[in-house]
Amino acid sequence: MLNERIREMMVMEVAPGVKAAAFESTINKLGIRKDVDSGWEFERPDDSDDFSLKIRWKSLHYAYQDRNRNVWLMGQEAENFCVRDAFLFSVNLPAIGEQIAGVIEKVNNLGIS
Repeated sequence: MLNERIREMMVMEVAPGVKAAAFESTINKLGIRKDVDSGWEFERPDDSDDFSLKIRWKSLHYAYQDRNRNVWLMGQEAENFCVRDAFLFSVNLPAIGEQIAGVIEKVNNLGIS
């Protein structure tokens, strides 16, 4: 149930915000690793509006492919995975998406690519 909710939020909330922030941007790859348990990576092939996004949060590691609007759980550390992680990730996911979009916009405005 939580996995389905996370997948839906990635497609309906996170991806559109990231796509809007990256529109007309020359950024092909950008990521932030906050610590061992959290980080994200945005990647876009040259001459394409499609992108991929990977988000790591605690024991969860999700990926999104814009070309086919596909979300999948890349891996989870079984010994560390818990329902609490999935619940907290689902609660924080909209804010994480806004942060990613904000960083992309800031880097784009600086002219760094």
